[in-house]
Amino acid sequence: MPHATAQERSVLQDSPSKPPKKSSCSAQTTQGPAQGPFSAQTTQGPPPFTQQFSARGIIIGIIGCVIITASSVYTALKLGALPWPIFFVVLLALFALKLLARLGRATNINEANVSATMMSAGAMVAGGLAFTIPGIYILDSQASLSLPTVIICAACGVALGCVGTALFRKHFIIQSRLPYPVGSSAAQTLRAADSGGRGGILLLISALFAGLVAIARDLLSLLPSMLLSWVRIPGVSFGIYFSPMALGMGFLIAPAAALAWILGGLIGDFALVVGGVGVGLWELAQAQDMKTSLGIGVMIGCGVGLVIKVLAKAAQAWHGTRAHAANNQVPPEMDGLSNGTRAHAANNAHAAKVASAPTLASATSLLAETTASAVGPVATQATVPAPVPSTYQNQQLIKTRWAVVVVAAVVLALCLAGGVSPLAATGLAALVWLAMAMSAQCTGQAGLNPMEVFGIIVVLIIALFAQLGNVEAFLVAAVATVACGFVGDMTNDFQAGKLLNTNPKAQWFAECIGGFIGAIVAALVLALLVSAYGSEAFGSQETFVAAQATAVAAMVGAIPHMPAFCLGLAVGLVLYMAKAPVITLGLGIYLPFYLSLTVAVGAILRLLLGLFFPTWSKTQDPMVLASGLLAGESIAGVLAALVTVFWGLGAQ
Repeated sequence: MPHATAQERSVLQDSPSKPPKKSSCSAQTTQGPAQGPFSAQTTQGPPPFTQQFSARGIIIGIIGCVIITASSVYTALKLGALPWPIFFVVLLALFALKLLARLGRATNINEANVSATMMSAGAMVAGGLAFTIPGIYILDSQASLSLPTVIICAACGVALGCVGTALFRKHFIIQSRLPYPVGSSAAQTLRAADSGGRGGILLLISALFAGLVAIARDLLSLLPSMLLSWVRIPGVSFGIYFSPMALGMGFLIAPAAALAWILGGLIGDFALVVGGVGVGLWELAQAQDMKTSLGIGVMIGCGVGLVIKVLAKAAQAWHGTRAHAANNQVPPEMDGLSNGTRAHAANNAHAAKVASAPTLASATSLLAETTASAVGPVATQATVPAPVPSTYQNQQLIKTRWAVVVVAAVVLALCLAGGVSPLAATGLAALVWLAMAMSAQCTGQAGLNPMEVFGIIVVLIIALFAQLGNVEAFLVAAVATVACGFVGDMTNDFQAGKLLNTNPKAQWFAECIGGFIGAIVAALVLALLVSAYGSEAFGSQETFVAAQATAVAAMVGAIPHMPAFCLGLAVGLVLYMAKAPVITLGLGIYLPFYLSLTVAVGAILRLLLGLFFPTWSKTQDPMVLASGLLAGESIAGVLAALVTVFWGLGAQ
């Protein structure tokens, strides 16, 4: 489940104390009066389409997309979590374009935003595959799945996501006024980086450091994989994982979320396994099943709670809008008056009701109530940005008829390439629209996207009226999850583009290119990892914990311990409604304890840096540093898998 991190939320609250330096980008900006941190407007209008969707931006975007997609597959499988990539890519795109600008034409902030959009597209495709496909091997390590089938399923999810975002954009980005905290914060990050800073250099240095550590540890065996591995506790994988990526995850998440993560580890490993087995309540194998089922239940309960809360708020807002419109109607006795008189009467009616109408302040208050996300409360001081005049507000991206063509092509591809029955494929093509809409709503309100939960919901509904084998069920879940992840990422990008006055058509083209490239790269990396580490490498106690894929496998196959799962489902739902950081609690219960402990160490280091270097800790540097650590080790992990495969082929 992609989520907004603590640093991402803090950037929404902190406005720069110093005036920004002059940007090296060609578009000049000026700050409007009292409109908050998102009010910068271009004085000469946005650059033309060709200066936003440029050849160099496309090349940089494709290279970045390959890197981000490959690293996202590894991160999602290794840590069981996938932070939004948008903050990493906006800094990387701007840094690369500014370097190229020294050799030719100056860049602009919109060109960087479009290039970053292409880079981030593949990450959620990677997440969609990593959150579902390994479940096939978790249920049956001897299962066979061809690479073309995985690529086609990923491409189907991307195609649905492309038409979905094109048709949803006007409603969710322009009309609904959802805050989209992650997209809004990314826009501010890009503006701050464009005004000057060392974000790009720090990003590259931290990524290089993490990559070298991972290579020295995994390929050269110069560094230990685990610290404190000499501590032996029956049934518990105790130790501190020598991983910059895991420490970076602890850096990124909020302290409350890190506390919930280690608390989950204590509950799962020490209360259930050590305590329960020690007093004779159950055997070790049963304790492990209870731990896995409880953690899965908590995570799914969190996703269900998020969907329920978002749908309830949407229904409440819709009802309030209808009531407000009814209150502003012109009395019937004025039907015969001229249009001008009627308009004047309508304005008077609106003025009479303005005191009771929804305001920006009340919307912020509602957001504070709604978006206490599963990883901690989302900052709301500047979460609802002031209206930004956009050149492209009403731009139509595609005609509706193309959606029909794409849906028909997806159904045909799933039937022919995936072996999915026509009834199941048609059901997926219908239900995925509801799932994508919920994904856009969740991302807009809470900065969270429980995409694997939407995939599970789609599979469970289809199973009511169509026959699904195990492999077919995972393929259906993969298509739905990829589509929902893609919509969440794209709506964040559209929100940033709206605030930066970026051409949405340029962004959409970039997202489509990045999405289809990501489908190929993600499938290749997944196949590479299976080839390098074996199909038995996925599971809670294996090389790749694959938490979300295990949850999907539990829904498709058999839940190891149903009472523990039901308890976790109820606990996750209740705690989410109580605004507790429940998703990390579930991860802590499910994941091996060494990962939970390592994340906790990263969070402690972050707190210590905040105590000793308070000024530095309030900048974007900690977020940039942690993002580099995640990306660097992930890329090194993929390279290590490549080396392992080639060495194996050479030995044969």
